[in-house]
Order: sequence, then C-alpha cells, then structure tokens
Amino acid sequence: MGFARLGLCILGLTFVYGRASSSTPAEIVNNIEHNDRQSVLTGAIDTLSIVRGNAEFHLGPGMLTMFDFGSGRFAAMTYAGHGRFRFAPPNEVERYQLHKFTDSDTLDGSFGKLTIFFTVALDHFPDTAAFVGGVVDDKAWGQIDKAQSAIFDHLDINITNEIIGDLLSSSPGTYFCAYLESSNAGELVFMEDPSKDDLYGLYELIVYKKWIEDTYVSEPFYNQLCGYSPDNDLPSERGIATIDITRYSIESRIEGSGDMKVKCDIHFIPRRPDRRHARFTWYYKNKLISAMNSEGDSLMVIRRHESADLISRRADESGFGLIFDEPLVVGREDSVELVYECRSLRSIYGIYYPVDISSWYPWNIIRDISFYSMSFDCDDYYQVISCGNLVESVKEKGRCKSKWLTAAQINYASFAVGRFDSRTFQAPNLPTVDVYVMRDIPHTEEAIALLEDYGILSSADMLGSVGRDVTNSMSFFTSMFGACPFDTIRAVELLSQGEGQGSPGLIHLAWSTFQGNDIGGFDESFRAHEVAHQWWGHAVDVESYRDTWISEGLSDYCGMWYYQAAFKDRGAFDFLLNYKKQLIESGGAMGSIGARAGPVVMGRRLLNTKSDDYQQIVYFKGAYIFHMIRYLLHDYKTGSDDAFAAFLNDLAIKYKGKIITTEKLRALLEDHAGGDMRWFFDQWVYGTAIPKYIFSSKWEKSLNGKYEVTCHVVQEDVPEGFQMIVPLTILFDDDKYIHLKIRINQPEADIELPLLPYKPKKIIFNTFDAVLCKVDYK
Repeated sequence: MGFARLGLCILGLTFVYGRASSSTPAEIVNNIEHNDRQSVLTGAIDTLSIVRGNAEFHLGPGMLTMFDFGSGRFAAMTYAGHGRFRFAPPNEVERYQLHKFTDSDTLDGSFGKLTIFFTVALDHFPDTAAFVGGVVDDKAWGQIDKAQSAIFDHLDINITNEIIGDLLSSSPGTYFCAYLESSNAGELVFMEDPSKDDLYGLYELIVYKKWIEDTYVSEPFYNQLCGYSPDNDLPSERGIATIDITRYSIESRIEGSGDMKVKCDIHFIPRRPDRRHARFTWYYKNKLISAMNSEGDSLMVIRRHESADLISRRADESGFGLIFDEPLVVGREDSVELVYECRSLRSIYGIYYPVDISSWYPWNIIRDISFYSMSFDCDDYYQVISCGNLVESVKEKGRCKSKWLTAAQINYASFAVGRFDSRTFQAPNLPTVDVYVMRDIPHTEEAIALLEDYGILSSADMLGSVGRDVTNSMSFFTSMFGACPFDTIRAVELLSQGEGQGSPGLIHLAWSTFQGNDIGGFDESFRAHEVAHQWWGHAVDVESYRDTWISEGLSDYCGMWYYQAAFKDRGAFDFLLNYKKQLIESGGAMGSIGARAGPVVMGRRLLNTKSDDYQQIVYFKGAYIFHMIRYLLHDYKTGSDDAFAAFLNDLAIKYKGKIITTEKLRALLEDHAGGDMRWFFDQWVYGTAIPKYIFSSKWEKSLNGKYEVTCHVVQEDVPEGFQMIVPLTILFDDDKYIHLKIRINQPEADIELPLLPYKPKKIIFNTFDAVLCKVDYK
C-alpha cells in the first residue's frame, strides 16, 4: 500500500504528511462534500507564506487544519488567524481591469479566514510533526462548506469535480483554489486551473441586483478582476485534457410538449495516463438518468445538486464528472453511454431549439472537434433541421424519424424543431442553400404592425430575400476566402429579436430578419455575418475568450463588406460603420460605457457589473479593427482591396481546421504588411484609447506654379507614443482628387505635403473613416 505526499510553496514552515489511503472514490467524494466526522490534522502556526503566480497569501499566527478527505494526500486547508493577501497584475491590460473594479492597480488587504483546495505538488512539504490528529471540528468544516457553496453559487464550479481526478491519480495534480474575504476587496477567489482559458484567475464574488418586472432580484454573480497565462498558451496546448472526443452518436426522442429524452454514446481517446475521472459540461437543467461504460457497467456520477432559493437560482451543476473503475488506457478508443432528459429546449410559436445552441448534449471541458451521428424521432407534425447531412427520413405511425451525419469533424452541433415552409437555392459552384421559415409565426400581422407603427415595409417574399442574401454572401466570401467548408447551408428562423447563431452548416436567424429589410442594410449585413461564421468560427476557429473578437469582429465586418459590394452602396456602408463607431465611443445602452470598458481581448469579461459592452467591443470594435487593417493595406492609387482580400484568404487557408489566436493573427498581418505591427495591436487590440484629431490646413502658390500645403494636426486622448497612419483626400476643381497617407506620432505637428499641381478646394482628413477616431476641423 503506497503513501502519498503533497507539498505547498510554503515559506517559513516545513512539515511532512503522508499516510496510506484505503478509501473508495465514493468515500472520498462523500468526505469532500459532507462532514461525516472525518480525520484531519490541526496545529498552530506562527508564519506561513503561500505564493501562486502573482498572488501572495501571508499567514500570521493562527490555526491551520489540513484535510486529505481520505485520499492519502493533502487536498484542502483552512486557516483562522491574521493574514494578508497581496496581488499585482502581470501587465497593463490586467492592471486596467483591476483598477476598473477596485480603483487600485494592486490589492493588499487583510483577512481572518482562508480556505484552500489544492492538488498541486510543489517544492516544500508541510511538517505535521507538531500537529494533532483528530476529528474535524464544526468551525473548520464550516469554512470548507462555506467556500464550496460560494464558489459553486457564484462561479458554477464544483470543487469535487475539480480535485477528484487528481486525488484518484498517483501523479502530481494541477489545481489550486483559494477563497477568502479581504478587508478591502470583499469575497475573493484566486484560482490556478490549466483547464481554463486563463491559467491564473482572480474573481470577485458579489450578489448582483437587477430589475425584473418591477422587482429587484438578487443573484450570485462574479467579476473577473484578473486573468493571465504566463506563456500565453491555451488549455488544449497544456497536455491536461483527460480525453479527446472523436465521435458522438446521439438518439433523441422529442414529444410535442418539448420533452426530450436522449441516448448519447460518446467515443473518445484517453490522453493522460492514470486518469479515472472525466468531466463534461452542458445545460444545468438537463437531468442525467444513467451513465455506463463500454462494457455496460454503471459509472459513478459526480454532480452537485442544490435547492434553488431567493439568492441561488442554479439548482444543479452545469456539467458532471464520471468515475471509471480502472484508469483509462492512453490511446485506446473507449466510450460511455449516457441517457438523460434534455431540458434545454426553448419553445415559442411551436418551434423548439436549444437555449445555448450546443447545451443539449455533453461536451468536453477543453475544445474538441468531433464527428456527429444524430437521430431525431418526433411527432410527424414537426420537422427537424440539424447540422450535418440528412441521410435518412421516414414517417410512420405518426412519427417523423430522421438521421443526420457530419462529413467532417466540427466543433459543435445544433438543431431546430418546428413546422416550416422552405425553399432551396442553388447557384453554380456553391453549396445548396435551404431556407426555413416558421409557419406558426404571424408574419402578416407583424408586417401590418411594423408598417403602421414604424413605417417599415416588409417584403412579400421574405424567404426569397433571406435566401438570396445567404447565397450571394456565400458567393462573395467564396471568391475572397475560398470554398465554404460545408456542402449544404441551412438557414432556420429563430424566434428572437436581432439574435443569430452561425452553427456549422446551420444558420439560426432572428425572426425579425424574416419580417423585413431594414433600409440601412442592417438585415442584409446581419444575414451575411452569420454566413461568414462558416469560415470565421468553424473553418478557422478560436479557443479562448481573448480571441473571440477575431471570429465575431471579422464576421461582423464581412457582413458590412458584403453589403457594400452587393448593393454598391458606400453610403449605407458608411452609415453602418458610423453607427457602430458611436457605440464603440460612448456605449449603446444602460450600463454601457463603450471603449473605456476594456480592450477587445477581454471578450466575455466585458459583461460585468461595471459595464455591459461585450457587443460594442468584441463585435463592433473588432469589426472596426479589421476596417482599419483593410485601409492600411488599401491601394489608394487604384482603389483596390486586393491586398486585404489576400490577407484574409491566407488566413482561411493557413488556419483551416486550426486555432487562430491574436498573436498568430498579428504575425500573419506582418507577413502581408511587410513590417512590425505590434504598435497597431498594442494600441487597438490590447488598448482602449480612441484618438481625437484637430485638423487644419493652409496652402499657397509657389514660384513654380504648384501649391504648397501645410497640415497642422493635434492628437489628443491617447497615451504617449501613440501613432497612426491616416489617409487624406485633397479635392480639386473638375472632380479631380488625390489620396495621400500621413503618419501621426506626436501630440502636435506641422506636416508638409508634396507639391500639388492644382489649388486645393478641400482637404478631407481620415478618408473612408479609415481610423477609429474623432475629428474636429479648425
């Protein structure tokens, strides 16, 4: 029987702990979750320092209780005494975020209690020679229980599923999670978890009050104060994925009420040695009925269940863990069979679709691409539209049964169920386009209401209008980026206002875009945005929230670019661009502050209690960044965007089936721009500043008959060293003009233009709105 030892990075105290473990997985899980008078070691300490990443926990005189939960290795500790927590963000981007929430660039506060869950093995081991063994007391367990509840309620993290895999393995673990109440920052959680986008994360736990139906409702919430990975790597690159899911076989039966029962076979290849635990995530309301291994034996399921109350509305964990009887064999294909009730379907006007698109089935906690075989059995009153290719469809005994297969591995699968009218569109050398509109939505009544209330005129043939935009935008993108990765594209109406989802080969489009075409081009560009996701998000994918701006921003810009090209309407394009520019600069709704919320690489972290600017920054500023790249590469002599198209085509080819990151995108742009572009990314991708330019010009005729022009430019509202290349257009009589580019890299400068052959009539600063900025003419 072996002995296990685990160490902490502890300075000022050394003690050793090891003992045999004969506990079963069920007993260890029970000890983590319940106080059944388990054994612990308790002792007094004078000083203790624990350092993880940029977080420092300095413990003064107090009592320390060590838990192993029966695993034979330390897995948690509680401290009561006088401690201090210090934290300093690693870079300017994260300092900006911390300051936004705390009004400070660093944290330095006291605490009286600290709870840590850990499986990491570090350099120094606790020496428990002076500690006393015994049964855990109520105070120490109270700290464990409070920390677990707070972490689950606010972060949806079940500590059991975080540490059990490491505790059942003889290898060193990778997890560290500390919970404390700081004197100057409230409830905090610091986490080290290589399965997360950020290896290190600092979270503020709060109770958020929001106004719903004339009542303030309190909900647990969190703000991520800081997050970083020292090597800027991704979870899929860290070698900690337990399994790689290669194939799904999903059989679903859907009743007319929306009740859905599913049998899901997940085929996978184990990647880590000595692992008996695998984790999955899905919609928190789904109910798991059974889980079996490939031999048909039942598997132990770990999932936290709570009773929803006025504060915590999450009843169950949005995921679960499975415990295998024996360690999985690395490289040998294996499988599990899950039977569950899918409760993630949303129903409006008789159409059903998953709440979070991919929440209806279990998926890996770390990115996978997989093959899918999906069978749907529903009332023949309905029709199922799914990702993949329809290979079988049968109606019998009042049921409609269909089977869908994906020809290639995709990152997720979705579907919709309802009563549809449809039309097929076919263009040469393009995938087939099938468009589905819901029969049960009162489109005619809505059209009358829109006309009477807002003067919006609906098309008599919205199926045709949507189908043409999907087909035409696909043609445009194919000419720019290469072939669409799917043989058939299906566009399905989704009952939501302005919401869309570009799933692999299946596009969910809001009902409003089937209702009419907005005069400003919003509907056409919206449809094209979702089509563009077939390239940006599926053919080329991102993994981290820090890179979401690439897929969303580029798809958003491609939607506008398509509208400009298809309708030859530069005015409408400029209107769309300036509409988004205003939202970037100042925000667009209650709680929105625009660019000051943070840089585009903050991704989902832009949704917080200080501001709600995810769309304004990730989508709109992300799109504007690509607009600026377009005009950095633009040929102002010929008016050609061939260089920009070549850049995007190269992106689509080189990263097809791969992950693109912000830094990889910068490197690719440098290849096409022919120089260092770090200055551009530092300012626009990692920065928040939007320059203001005050522009004036004067000219006079020279002795040789040409005109000397001097431009005076003041640059404001940006940090020192900010620079940008800005285009000018000089207008002459007889509709003559010339484009020039100037580099502005000083707070104030006089810039001499080349001698001009004609007298200028007007000089336009920032032609094509090529730079995201404010311009005042003086």
